Amino acid sequence: MSIVMPGEFPVCCLGAIAVIICPAEIDVANASALAAALRAAGRTAATVVVDMTDTAFCDCSVLGVLVPARQQAAKRGGEVRLVIRSAGVRRLFTITGLDGAFARYPGLAEAIEPPRPASPAARRDHHGNPGADDRFASGHGGSGPW
Repeated sequence: MSIVMPGEFPVCCLGAIAVIICPAEIDVANASALAAALRAAGRTAATVVVDMTDTAFCDCSVLGVLVPARQQAAKRGGEVRLVIRSAGVRRLFTITGLDGAFARYPGLAEAIEPPRPASPAARRDHHGNPGADDRFASGHGGSGPW
């Protein structure tokens, strides 16, 4: 792990992913420092993990920083992943309707190596038949006329 940017929001590189470690509080007083960290992270990696494990409070200013960062990451072919443990922080994303806009993970390890989708062979029942998703995606397996 190499440190790209020290400070209140340190940026580290873990392979091809940049990780930003956030403090206990993120608000209007330090949102610009988070924005600077996101820019630095974006210069080193397409995908950025914002580790809010220790963040117990954030206000709406964090959204004004994360939403444009998400758009920039998408342009680079990456994404912004969030690690959120605090119910209060999760609630901010829920009440603003942004809970589905970011990939969220319970821990840093999961955010760095998100689970891969199961292969079609893995989505079979104990008889070897395809799972429901496979049957309906192929147009077969339904009992209705459509």
